[in-house]
Amino acid sequence: MRARRGWLVGLAVMLAAAGCGDKKKAGEAGKSSRTRRGEGTRPLAELIKPGAGKPALPAPFTGAKLGGPAADLRSQVKEVADDDYYRSPDFAGVSYYVALSDDKQSFEQLRLGVPTGAQAVLEAAWGKPVMLKERDHEVPLWLNPELGMRVTLEQLGSDFSVVYQAYTPLATLLGEGKDHFGFETASMLGQPIAELEKAYARAHDRTLDTLAFFKWGATEYGERFQMEVGVKDGKATSQQFWLHHGDNAEVKAALLELMVKKFGPSREEVENPGPYEKKVTLFDGNGFTARIAETTGAWVVETELAAPPPAGAEPAPTK
Repeated sequence: MRARRGWLVGLAVMLAAAGCGDKKKAGEAGKSSRTRRGEGTRPLAELIKPGAGKPALPAPFTGAKLGGPAADLRSQVKEVADDDYYRSPDFAGVSYYVALSDDKQSFEQLRLGVPTGAQAVLEAAWGKPVMLKERDHEVPLWLNPELGMRVTLEQLGSDFSVVYQAYTPLATLLGEGKDHFGFETASMLGQPIAELEKAYARAHDRTLDTLAFFKWGATEYGERFQMEVGVKDGKATSQQFWLHHGDNAEVKAALLELMVKKFGPSREEVENPGPYEKKVTLFDGNGFTARIAETTGAWVVETELAAPPPAGAEPAPTK
């Protein structure tokens, strides 16, 4: 949302500047005004070259690295040394907006403002996209796994943006083994929340009385990986996070398969039997239980410490 707000502010400033003065002066300014704004004439297809096969950063950002240090970005791309928003001096209807991470230390996102009809150009260069539903419309998505890059074509009103982000694969975030997830060094469950705030300082967002919020960067299918941690008596008691699939049947099945691959066999359960019942799939981790259920556009995953065995129950045999 920060990037979008910056985009709109920059656009509003430009439109206001273009509207200043009377029509006669605007006509006299003509060519020099367009030069100052850096409006180019070359078509988008010359920037997003057909036959590329997979998305890559456009000129002049080809030497930069998404997710890399902001200092490296500014040393590689002189155009953003003074301003994070500018119009392309070469390509018609193209502008650039650079978004840094919240701590201003890394190059998080590039938004390429493009003219209407850009999707056909992108498909000619990168092939058919994965289509994900977002609220009331579909968003085309292209991936470059080798570069760890996701690209979406977004529409805001009559404006279109090609959004480039670095991403971490969900398989990496889920990790291997049954004792913790890949975004953890050890299971958060049962740990003092104060220690988790320090251990995951870059991901920690805020802590309330009964919930703590953590957020990581983008995944293949989502702009950000976010998690809510339940807190009781100062310790983490549960986790909840979302695996976004955008109501795409193939993506939805693939994400469920990731959970099966991680935890193995599962069992089905019905919660709240009756008119508001909900079907969930349960997986057993080491010392905790993970359940996955459906929500709008995503699987929601919830974990909690495993219930202790009933009093008098015999311990499970060891191998």
